[in-house]
Amino acid sequence: MSYHSVEIARFRSDLPKAEAIAKATRFSELEPIIGRRHIGRHVGCWMFFGKEANDRLWFMRIYVYSPLLRGMKDDTIESIEIQEGTFRPANPNSEEERRRFKSADTIDNEWRAAQAAKDAKLPQPLRALVEARHPRDDSDLVAYTRALEAIRKNPDPLLFQQLVERIDEDSVTIGGYLGHILLKDNFAMKLAAWQEPERLKALRATVDATPRVKTWAGLEDVVTTILLAQGGAKMHFDIPTVGVTVRLECERRTDGVTKTYDSMGITQANLPVVVEECRKWLMKRYPELSKP
Repeated sequence: MSYHSVEIARFRSDLPKAEAIAKATRFSELEPIIGRRHIGRHVGCWMFFGKEANDRLWFMRIYVYSPLLRGMKDDTIESIEIQEGTFRPANPNSEEERRRFKSADTIDNEWRAAQAAKDAKLPQPLRALVEARHPRDDSDLVAYTRALEAIRKNPDPLLFQQLVERIDEDSVTIGGYLGHILLKDNFAMKLAAWQEPERLKALRATVDATPRVKTWAGLEDVVTTILLAQGGAKMHFDIPTVGVTVRLECERRTDGVTKTYDSMGITQANLPVVVEECRKWLMKRYPELSKP
């Protein structure tokens, strides 16, 4: 169990009955059994612990998936995952157990030290953005939100170059940064609205940076983010000279986004040609993304 689970888990004197939870068919049926959910935006999550005999503790974690949590009115339960077990707390007086079973503070301090060393290797201005994502005691992402809004007020083309050229190193994290900056209606947090001149400046910088991607997967991530920032689109074209078919589709919906990848014939050797053709397609489809 992670230390995050320990901090979020709620104490209960009685263990909820897994059978009763599993029988629920609607999200509204769960609150009378286990109360309001503890955490989760797009998935309901409850965590409980309690005391058993012989100095042991029981632990239960419940995940519930429902369209209701994705902004829809339908509270039908799609699936329920229940994890439970018992454990013995570590003995704080045992040096061996303190080493094997670290405290939440120790784990957090070690993670932050490792993250700080990793962040220190990044160039500015990317480093400032990444460091704003990792401050202590900022679960509401106040520092990160401020950093994103500062970028929106004055987008630096160098930052978008740095994001694009690193998209292949960690597409989830780096792609997340890029999406948080560019997308108007961000599902993760509420940001101050873009001013159109600054938004177009950021998108132009991203389009100009596309030759810096190292793989087709990276290019897919960058291009679909640009398409979503422009409301979603279908990118369909062929490149006969290198035998490539490009097929990318993405759409923004009230409950999230959909993406379809169905391209063929792309290799590392012909990637530079594909990148350039994608860049040309974007500027033709969106003339406002051409250099002013």
